[in-house]
Amino acid sequence: MIIRLLLIALLLALLASLTGCSVGQSQWDSRAMDHTKVAFVGIPTMFGIGFTGTTTPITKGYSFTNKHVAYPTLRRIERTHEACDLALIKQDNSGEQLPPRIGYAAKGKAITLYGYSGRTMLPVSGRGTVKGVAMRDGCMVGWTDAGSVQGMSGGAVMDDSGALVGIIFGGNIFNGYTYFIMQPAMLEMLK
Repeated sequence: MIIRLLLIALLLALLASLTGCSVGQSQWDSRAMDHTKVAFVGIPTMFGIGFTGTTTPITKGYSFTNKHVAYPTLRRIERTHEACDLALIKQDNSGEQLPPRIGYAAKGKAITLYGYSGRTMLPVSGRGTVKGVAMRDGCMVGWTDAGSVQGMSGGAVMDDSGALVGIIFGGNIFNGYTYFIMQPAMLEMLK
């Protein structure tokens, strides 16, 4: 009986580690290390048993991530956005490449998503275009056909000029879109 319960618990842990939202095409990309940092709590394994997310350095002392990344990874939260899944966290970014500016991602604009895979802990990226923007429950969000994987939440959305235009917060396997928080919320958080 005990062995059966242990096997069931092991199977559930394995299944939980394989869940998460992956949409579109993404690939290993060392450039993600230039724009983001990994946030992890758990046991680093190839199955990602634990919780993985991404942070995006914005100043030498602060980074953006999502609230759903900041809380479980025990980050020091300085401020959260009331309507968006966005957190400004205290993080030492000395020596990190910081975005030159915060920009706007208009529909049709080419963008690249950067973050870390929750399964492999490797830096990854996805390339695509902004398919739409809208105000959703008080938060300006954009969606793109750029690929993303579990673990990229809190990662950077950059345009071709290198401007930070968003922070990834989720994906939808049914429509294949990755969703990101846009410029207005980021600027509001930095006031």
